Amino acid sequence: MDAPGPYIVVHKTLVVTAGAARASGIVERIAAGRRVNVVEVEVQDGGSKIRGRIENPPGWITLLDQDRCLRGATPASASGAEPHEGSPSSPQLHAAEASAGEP
Repeated sequence: MDAPGPYIVVHKTLVVTAGAARASGIVERIAAGRRVNVVEVEVQDGGSKIRGRIENPPGWITLLDQDRCLRGATPASASGAEPHEGSPSSPQLHAAEASAGEP
């Protein structure tokens, strides 16, 4: 279960948006391995997407998109928090993210 706290970005390049809506303007892209502090968690789309508001850079990231089987960031306390082959950082999924504007 995702909750506020420290997370490690596991997606190759995770989009940070200005608002909770994935379609809101892009603030920045952050690389896998970066630590972020999630201060608020919001469940969207009937529970299939979980977004987190982060402190720095200020904005929102996708923690989990169950529809696309993507995890953008994982709690820092979770084991195996490093990016791995076949994870959301795979080139095919990254291309899909770019065309969709975000995971």
